[in-house]
Amino acid sequence: MSIHKLYEIDYSSGKVKRKNKRCPRCNVFMAKHNEPPRWACGKCGYTEFIPVKK
Repeated sequence: MSIHKLYEIDYSSGKVKRKNKRCPRCNVFMAKHNEPPRWACGKCGYTEFIPVKK
C-alpha cells in the first residue's frame, strides 16, 4: 500500500488527517485487513472484526 493512501490532505487549510482508526487500548494506529475483514493493532494485538454485508 502506498503511503499517500493513508492520509487525507486539506490543501486550503494545510492540515493532514490520518484515515486509519486508533487502537482503544494503546492509542496506536491500526491496520485494516481484507481477509477476513478486520482492524488489527500490531502493538498490543487488539482486533476488531468488520461485519460482512450480505
